[in-house]
Formats: sequence, C-alpha cells, structure tokens
Amino acid sequence: IKSYSIKQNFISRHSFEQMWLHDNSKADVYTEADIIIKKDDNHLFQVDLIVDVSAIESITLRNIFDIHIIYTSLVFIDETVSEQERDKILMVDVPNITFPSVQEMIKQMTENAGYNRLSIDAIDFEHRLRCNQRIVNEK
Repeated sequence: IKSYSIKQNFISRHSFEQMWLHDNSKADVYTEADIIIKKDDNHLFQVDLIVDVSAIESITLRNIFDIHIIYTSLVFIDETVSEQERDKILMVDVPNITFPSVQEMIKQMTENAGYNRLSIDAIDFEHRLRCNQRIVNEK
C-alpha cells in the first residue's frame, strides 16, 4: 500500500465503565479506536480499524489488561463512486460492518482470560464523519 490517505481517531468517553474483578474491586475501562485508510491505486483501499481497550484498577491504578486489535479490510471502489460516497463507505460503512466483530472478540478475550465478558460501546462513525466534514467546510 503506497500512500497514506486518512486517519480518524475516536475516544469513547461514554465507554468509561466499571468492571468488577475477582477480588471484588473495580476497574475503569477505556476504549479508543482509530481508522486508518491507505490507498494502493485508484480503486483499492485498505481500511484498518484499530481498537485499544485498557482496564485500570480503580483504587491502586494498576493496569489490569490492554487489548490491541487491528481489523483490516480491503475495499475495491470503482471510479463511478463520488468522493463523498467513497469517504462514507471507507469511514462509516466498513467500520460499522467490522466493529461488531471487534466487540465480540473483546467479549471472548476477556471471558477466556477469566474476567466477566466485557461489552464495549458502539462508536458512531457517521457522527464523526459529519463533524469532520463540517470542520473542513468552515475552513
């Protein structure tokens, strides 16, 4: 993949939650997601959805776990698609399709590690795209 195209960052502030640990203490859980889009030629795009989940013990501030997932999709978009439609496909549609798989992976990983299944909140990828477009239009 030759050229860097776009990077979006999402910090899930509403995903701050308390997770109960084995010793009856609580951990604060933070979720962050990035979308990185790279372009190989006029039609082939690589969409990386990168999700980081961290749990920090509430009282001691000890790091309980860090999960780092990169979910890569290759997307072919032909030349008849407008730039606006292309951006929506790459920054909204693809992440919306792949994010539930990431959520399920996190549930399985935390359960397999001996914790309660951790459900992370969904991210509104379309809202972020609209905000970015509004900022660009104001400039």
